[in-house]
Amino acid sequence: MIVSKLIGSNRKGTLWKTAVFATFWAIWLERNTRIFEDSENLAEVVWDKIKFWTATLVFRTKHFEDLSFLDLSRD
Repeated sequence: MIVSKLIGSNRKGTLWKTAVFATFWAIWLERNTRIFEDSENLAEVVWDKIKFWTATLVFRTKHFEDLSFLDLSRD
């Protein structure tokens, strides 16, 4: 349901909306790790999670259908 609301009218809008959502999601997961597992990840790991979730969520949208998942997750 959330992903359907993220889709914008253009590539840039879709990417930014999704990146914001992925940032909140990665921060939430990191918060849970710190509270419930008493450990923490490096900032680079959190950043990689943000890129991964953004790529995962936009991968099958019409604006990014010409790119492979590897291209999206790498950039």
